[in-house]
Amino acid sequence: MASYELNLRDYWRIIKKKRIIVIVTVVMLGSFSFFFAMMNKPTPMYQSVASLKIEKSTDLTGMYMQSFNWYAGDEMATRGEEIKSIPIVMKAAQIMGLLDSTLTDKEITSNPEYYDVVDKLKKRIKTEQEGLTNIIHIKVTDYDPQRTSDLANALASVYIEESFQIKNSKAINAMKAITNQLAQAERNYQNTERKIRAYKNQNNLLLLEGTASRLSADITVAQQELDELRSDINQIDNILFEIDQNPDYIYFISFDLLLNRSNTVLTALQSQLNQLSVNERQYLQHYTENHPTVTEVHRQIESKQRRFIEELKTYRETLVQTENNIYERWKRMSGDYRSIPLLDFTLQNIEREMEINKNLYQTLEARHQEALIKQSELVNEVFLIKPAFLPTRPVNPTMIGPTTAIGTVIGIILGVILAFVAETLDTTFSTIDDIEKTLDTTVLGIVPYVDIEEIKEQLLEKIDSPISDEILEMQARLVSHYNPKSTMAEAFRALRTNIHFALMDKGYKCMMVTSSVASEGKTTIAVNLAVSMAQIGLNTILIEADLRKPRISKLFGIEREPGLTDVVLRRDDLDSVIRTMSDLMMGTMATDTFRTDNIPGIEYLNILTAGKHERNPSEIIASKVMDKVISDLKERYDLIIFDTAPVIQATDSTVLASKVDTTLLTYYQGKISRGTLRRSKNQLEMLKADVMGVCINGMKADVSADYADYRYGYEYQYSYGDKKEVVQKNKT
Repeated sequence: MASYELNLRDYWRIIKKKRIIVIVTVVMLGSFSFFFAMMNKPTPMYQSVASLKIEKSTDLTGMYMQSFNWYAGDEMATRGEEIKSIPIVMKAAQIMGLLDSTLTDKEITSNPEYYDVVDKLKKRIKTEQEGLTNIIHIKVTDYDPQRTSDLANALASVYIEESFQIKNSKAINAMKAITNQLAQAERNYQNTERKIRAYKNQNNLLLLEGTASRLSADITVAQQELDELRSDINQIDNILFEIDQNPDYIYFISFDLLLNRSNTVLTALQSQLNQLSVNERQYLQHYTENHPTVTEVHRQIESKQRRFIEELKTYRETLVQTENNIYERWKRMSGDYRSIPLLDFTLQNIEREMEINKNLYQTLEARHQEALIKQSELVNEVFLIKPAFLPTRPVNPTMIGPTTAIGTVIGIILGVILAFVAETLDTTFSTIDDIEKTLDTTVLGIVPYVDIEEIKEQLLEKIDSPISDEILEMQARLVSHYNPKSTMAEAFRALRTNIHFALMDKGYKCMMVTSSVASEGKTTIAVNLAVSMAQIGLNTILIEADLRKPRISKLFGIEREPGLTDVVLRRDDLDSVIRTMSDLMMGTMATDTFRTDNIPGIEYLNILTAGKHERNPSEIIASKVMDKVISDLKERYDLIIFDTAPVIQATDSTVLASKVDTTLLTYYQGKISRGTLRRSKNQLEMLKADVMGVCINGMKADVSADYADYRYGYEYQYSYGDKKEVVQKNKT
């Protein structure tokens, strides 16, 4: 691949060349971003924040009381949940006037309409601790900015008041409650002590101790058996359900892990099923599913599966029956156990009751001492440090503009990247240097790209009378004759100059124009080159050597027969088949367009058409008579131009290249890959053909770096003396 330095102009050329990719990418991503932002456009939400400071008691007794009552969990998290609690929100709603202040909490919670108001307010509240401090922020988010600040301030006010009342009333209420509980606990403790002493004196507990122990042990064993049986029944039900959902579950059941009681029949059936499954997989490696052996194994598997399920259900019924029997035995033993006057159990209950009363008494005694200290303290722990203000901006602003801008920028970047990727993957030539270095040849001419329809429009503007589409197509192709002052005609003159001097330098008179594949414009270049050569007075003959798809006769509006094939096959002589200017004027083209007083030179042009169609064009070209024809024409004419078939698609041009002096290879910009063009040149050089150079056709300013500064259009410039008239059409 040819290497050349890229500058900013080359980058800009690539972007212009692949502008469709860039534009489509930008439009798609920009539009997607815009519509995405529009579809996700949020309703404006406002947020207001009120901040509370939670003070902790700093004296020793207060800290002890807090650790005893409050701090089993995170205090600040608890405070946050309290602020969002239903009672606090209900009071805040009453302060805001959303609910009647005379309503009680019970009336509000029992009325769905009132409670719905409270529930909606609660969902808009969020509390958050400020780092590791003792500051809590009350954040209220709502569609109404006024309601956010009112609700945040109302919650702060209600919580401060409620906290103050709770903290100050707790000491008295706690003292009363603890005193009453302590007196009752003391009485209960003393009563249980007296009850134990009297009970021990009245009863002898040792005689019944053995019977109670035995029955207790039997009941425990029976209970364990019941638990195991019920667990196995549940597991079997689960197994049956899983098998119903997935029959393959049979193969993965582990009875040792799932059941407390083993079943050898089920284990054996499962083992047989696993073996049959292994056999089936092995047979399927060698046989199809319809093979008798595979069918038999499949039938055995289905039979074993049915038997497995039936055995599993039978085993479940056995377990259920066993469970019923053990349950009846357990009920009988339990009745016997309850009917025995086990006085020692009663004693144990009494002793346990005494122990509970003793612990409760000791705990309440300690709390009573702490409550005496707490009663003397009045604590205010919650302070408002920042009220909520009326918000002026939503917390969820619309991002339509930024999102669209970001999507557009990303689209531009992605489009440029895709453009360069597409340029990298392009296997065609982009520069003249690339062509010359790759083919080791010279670019003799460049024909710019012009839409043929635009040429037709220009011709119609110059012609007063209407003409047929066929004639208009012919005139559009012969631009060197019909529009000699156009950019296209000037390009052919530049090509003529380079070729003329190249031929003069080597003394060549016979050349061939070909291309790699069809539709690269070789015929148009050959025709216009011949016209341009004739315009400078060279006695030129244009030969239609593309015997497979001849077009020159159509372009000039003359008959195809007789022609070259007739001369080679000796049906006609050479002089009788050569078309001169008089033959052209008698053709289907308008005769007034061949007036030599406007553009001289057409009288120096002769044409040798293809002639009658033959099935062996390659043999005709390769014949010795063809060599004689070329030799005769060299004696008569200053320049011989052959229009031949494409090199890759036919061997005609390769054979003819070895007979003519030199060859001009036509390359249409972007039509074929560099490998195809290189192969065409190599194929010509294999037969020792001289390749004069390459003519680039269809060159666009945004395709080639060499023509990035040019603007090609169908432009006509006429100059007569001191007056100058410029007519431009479709200037790009």
